[in-house]
Amino acid sequence: MSDSHCSPELQHLARILRHEIADLLQGLYSVTAILQVRLPAAMSLEKQLLANLKTRAEEVRVHLDGLAQLAAPAQVDRREQNLGEALRVAVQRTQRLYPTLPLTVAVSCQSVWADPVRLLATTSSLLAAMAEGATLLHVENEVRGEYAWARVHRLGSGATPQQLEWVQRPFPNAHFSPLALSLALLRQWLPLMGGELQVNTQDIDIEVCFSLPLADSNDPLK
Repeated sequence: MSDSHCSPELQHLARILRHEIADLLQGLYSVTAILQVRLPAAMSLEKQLLANLKTRAEEVRVHLDGLAQLAAPAQVDRREQNLGEALRVAVQRTQRLYPTLPLTVAVSCQSVWADPVRLLATTSSLLAAMAEGATLLHVENEVRGEYAWARVHRLGSGATPQQLEWVQRPFPNAHFSPLALSLALLRQWLPLMGGELQVNTQDIDIEVCFSLPLADSNDPLK
């Protein structure tokens, strides 16, 4: 994504939203902690509702981290990173948000050129967005030539053909969603690393693949 796609006004709005929602989440954590202690043991349904609310708040926090990256300057910190480890951390975060979601993982250590903060924030945001409403999530990475590719494949329900079309469009658009944010972040910084983004949709399936240059290969930006 070029700077023209992320105006100063949008950056300012992202900063404001992040701080405002972070304050709201902190208050929500405090209230749920107090209520869960004070509710009688017999009120299991109410406690479950509070636990679900807290889980949703944690999910919002993951996307807020991604939103903060959208508001960050275009400059990136390009250094050697482990793609497999970033995917594993993102998978762990997603499993905490969706403990009952069937999730298959086939990741291996691959040293790539990447911005460490953006790599972790965007992979976590992407997996959390892909997991919402999914019946199965598959995460893997592999080497193709001089690039490492990460692949996230989602099977699910509830996505309309129009919603599937939206994920193909560059951000911003009128139909904001967590997945649109995640893809916007990837479009923003992957080219600065020498990487590439591919999004494929079919029926209710969504597949997101992105590449990063291997650290021990010829650097495409040099």
